[in-house]
Amino acid sequence: MANGRFRIPVELKDVKKMEEGLDRRLLRFPVKYLLAWEEALLSFLRESNEKAAKSLSQPLKLDVQGSFGRNHVTPRGMNATMIHSLVKVEGIVTKAGLT
Repeated sequence: MANGRFRIPVELKDVKKMEEGLDRRLLRFPVKYLLAWEEALLSFLRESNEKAAKSLSQPLKLDVQGSFGRNHVTPRGMNATMIHSLVKVEGIVTKAGLT
């Protein structure tokens, strides 16, 4: 926050060190973990520095980094089995739409 960033980097290898298998569960069920961790992060910030928490112009988000293994794909490599999983898509976006 001091440098104007609202994304907190989280390394998958550090998550694995905390609890064996937690990194794989995070990749498989990201909503279950990321939302809870982001809420806990904001709660911690409120408890430690209420003024900083109120001055946030946007919510804090976790930036998951590291080796995604088979969840690291290209746009062509994505398929239906990856729905609800955390994936890292490598490529250049030239056009996007919801249709």
